[in-house]
Amino acid sequence: ESPAGRLIDSLGLKGAASGKAAVSDIHANFLINRGGATARDLLDLIDSIRRTVREQHKGFECLNVFPTAADQAPCLTIASRSLQ
Repeated sequence: ESPAGRLIDSLGLKGAASGKAAVSDIHANFLINRGGATARDLLDLIDSIRRTVREQHKGFECLNVFPTAADQAPCLTIASRSLQ
């Protein structure tokens, strides 16, 4: 299996954004709030990532998005799985 971050990074999506929500420039497995992101911003970004991974990496999909621990910077992580 390929980690979600590696899949997302291979597609050049670091820094991709929807409104104030963005894929981290440091690690593609993290979604960040650049200040004032709405739930719609995050959902649109997640949908865009899932769609791009599904179209470009046949056999993989991005799954659930998880909030990080409270003591870390506010962001989300993405898990992936092989469809094969």
